Amino acid sequence: MAKKKRGEELLLRTATLSSACASVSVGASERTGEPPRIGGHHWLIFRGTLDEPVNKVSDVRFTIHGEEHPEPGPARPASVGAVVHMRPHMTVVVRVPAAEFDRLWTAASLIRHAHFLFTKPHYGMALVTSVMFSSEPIE
Repeated sequence: MAKKKRGEELLLRTATLSSACASVSVGASERTGEPPRIGGHHWLIFRGTLDEPVNKVSDVRFTIHGEEHPEPGPARPASVGAVVHMRPHMTVVVRVPAAEFDRLWTAASLIRHAHFLFTKPHYGMALVTSVMFSSEPIE
C-alpha cells in the first residue's frame, strides 16, 4: 500500500516478527583533561517477515535505540528512523524516546507484529516516518 505525504510517496508495511534480541553494552572512557566516565548503550532487535515485499525483499530486521530526547533531523519528511539496507534483508533503524524504549524493552517478549510507514527506498535507503509494535496483528 502506498500513500502520498507532502509530495513524497510513502509505503505502509506490516511485519510478523519471529524473534527478539535485547542487548546492553557498558564501557569506560577517558578523554584528555576530563575525568573517566562509564557509559552504556542499549538496543532491541526484532526479526521478521513483511506482509508484502519491498523491492523483492521480504525479510526485515528492526534495530531500536532509546534516546533521552531524539530529534527528527533536517531530512524531510520528518522521521523516527531509516531503512539503511535492503539486501540481504531490509534493515530498519529506529530511535525512540527513553520512556517508550523502556516500555518496549519490558514487552519485547510479547511483541509479534510491526506496522511502519516509510518513504520509497532510493539506493537501498528510506526514511521511516512512524512505527508501531504490538503483540496482536495491527489493522
